[in-house]
Amino acid sequence: MFIKVSRVNRARTDRFPTREYIALRNLNGVFSGMIAYAWTPVELSVKNGGQNSEAEETQGLLVSGNYFSVLGGEAAQGRMFSSDEDWNSNSEPVIVLSHCS
Repeated sequence: MFIKVSRVNRARTDRFPTREYIALRNLNGVFSGMIAYAWTPVELSVKNGGQNSEAEETQGLLVSGNYFSVLGGEAAQGRMFSSDEDWNSNSEPVIVLSHCS
């Protein structure tokens, strides 16, 4: 199974405040951790056994590398991403999928 997620190209006025988040995170002396996130529209399509599903628009989150570790989230399968992959322009994009019924 191959899952493709693409960001929907729309003009956005709310930018992910990377510099501000890093400054606040580095100055934090009160909280056990700080995370950052921003909602973004994405298109999701699935290829299973040669059959392609039609792309469906949904909402995704852009999150900081420590998002799951601060919130205590664990992967049922595979792995989560780490702070090492955070804000690094040389890193490959990483996705974590969840299912709610």
